[in-house]
Amino acid sequence: MPKNIKIGNVRHGGQEYRNGITKVIDAAALVGDVVTSDTVTANKVVRGANGAYPVGVVNTKEQDGLGAVQSFDVVQVVRLTGAVTLGVAGLQGAGDGTVKLVAAGTASSLTVDVLGTQVVGGITYVAVVRA
Repeated sequence: MPKNIKIGNVRHGGQEYRNGITKVIDAAALVGDVVTSDTVTANKVVRGANGAYPVGVVNTKEQDGLGAVQSFDVVQVVRLTGAVTLGVAGLQGAGDGTVKLVAAGTASSLTVDVLGTQVVGGITYVAVVRA
């Protein structure tokens, strides 16, 4: 069994997840966006459709299209569309780089613990971590 594997221009295996995992970032995705896996291109993330399963948050994006995607295994602060639910909830992409909260256990949602919320400049942010 190989210790690492090359997918596109990125070698995987042994990356430190707390620093984010290197992925190909879709041109429409911005730093801070919640992204989903592209179903066409391996190792690529996109903003995804409304209700899509989120895989992480874009931490960095380089000119070559590569960047770091941080998982929800560490606390993430993300932009929220819709109502706030504190405690355990389901997290889904909202299709525009933000997230929405749904009932825990909803299909295509990631179960997270919503730690808190804050409104800054009319934008609602939530702090979440994988539950």
